[in-house]
Amino acid sequence: MQILIFLGVAVGLLLCDLVFKNYVETTMKEGDERPIRQSKLFLRHVHNKGMCLNCLENYPKLVKNSALVATLLVLGMFLRTLFEKKQYTRKTGFTFLIAGALGNTVDRCTKGYVTDYIGRKSKHKKLENITYNLSDFYIFIGVFLLWIATIFSPRRK
Repeated sequence: MQILIFLGVAVGLLLCDLVFKNYVETTMKEGDERPIRQSKLFLRHVHNKGMCLNCLENYPKLVKNSALVATLLVLGMFLRTLFEKKQYTRKTGFTFLIAGALGNTVDRCTKGYVTDYIGRKSKHKKLENITYNLSDFYIFIGVFLLWIATIFSPRRK
């Protein structure tokens, strides 16, 4: 039963990101920005053809294949972890990590780019130009939880 819960959460997170990406793709032109209420956050429609911060954008095949390989490796680790006893922090970390990896990899494989849509106002123009999507946050949360799980796990001999 527990396995189904973690799988369900991963699918739910993935669908949430895909719905937001679809909303941005269908209601905004690339480059458009919209403020989100009275916060420092805004929606911005950006196509990221590379990895983080458009790194390697001139090598789309390498980016796509790297994403596929990394996603398959994370998927394997996620599925293996689901069958371990306890390990709830690791399972939760891999749940977020696989949702984020799949969200961005689905974009890369179907569109050739990742749709980013969350920006933040900042005094620093370079920081303000960075745009994220929910999958990016999932990956960050997943890696953080896996780091916590590693630090606080009992040492095996």
